[in-house]
Amino acid sequence: TNDMYNELYEGAKCICNKMDQENEREGWHGLIHSDLGLGNIIIHDGIVSPIDFGLCGHGPFLFDLGGLMGPFDYNPLRRAVIDGYSKHRPINQNDYRSIEAFFISSIYFFMSMHLHNSKIHEWFGRRLPSVISDYVRPFINGSQFLDNLIGS
Repeated sequence: TNDMYNELYEGAKCICNKMDQENEREGWHGLIHSDLGLGNIIIHDGIVSPIDFGLCGHGPFLFDLGGLMGPFDYNPLRRAVIDGYSKHRPINQNDYRSIEAFFISSIYFFMSMHLHNSKIHEWFGRRLPSVISDYVRPFINGSQFLDNLIGS
């Protein structure tokens, strides 16, 4: 609908603003994977190894962390990702806003990659209202949703 489009558009503008802020942070950007998800991770003998660096480039480190929030539909795994990351680079509540922005951008990326796939249009119709109400609208309004996503 037009209303849904407008909210997605406003969300995209807020994400762009957050990316601009992240790019100004000293020491918080560099080489990132840009497509880190379950399909691009191998776990062997307890060692996590990312693969497929076809989309890697320079960007905010928290981008990959935000992208990892999507594939895990089990909150304790999301919490484990945040906790594990925090052992190497401490994050605070202000960083949660960036993670939320990059989580939403990963949803936008997924949607853009499948927009022309008619088999997934039913998924869009069913899922888009909750994506907007659960993530995009709170992000636009400055409400934090990451705590709900990670089970805190």
